[in-house]
Amino acid sequence: MMQRTGFLWCPALPIAYEAKRVHDTMGAATDNDDEEEKKEAARRTCSSLEDSLPVFLQTIWDWSALDIESTLRRVCNKVLKDVSVPWQIRHRRALALQRLGRLFQGVGQVDLSDMSQSRVAKQYLEEALHGAIREKG
Repeated sequence: MMQRTGFLWCPALPIAYEAKRVHDTMGAATDNDDEEEKKEAARRTCSSLEDSLPVFLQTIWDWSALDIESTLRRVCNKVLKDVSVPWQIRHRRALALQRLGRLFQGVGQVDLSDMSQSRVAKQYLEEALHGAIREKG
């Protein structure tokens, strides 16, 4: 369980707004009896979902990153403050963790600045899903 849930409240607000907007659009789609109006409402709902995709992905990313940071912090504290081993071992562990951190930073230097556009976010999501399917198969 994440400890810093108080800090997540503000990042959760945009996704709540987007979810409400999509819900309202979907509600308008079910209120109509005319088949043509239902098709148009369904198209607006899909468009609304696509427009909201960057916000959803950013929020999921933020929550995941916070969870990983929290877990990593606890693991590092346990590994580096382990009094059952000599200080020399803890020092070597610290050096190894630094090296590992540098490796992760180097790999993580991917430019996702254009993820705010719905088309680009959709493309990244599709590529990730296709990659996951290929790895399983």
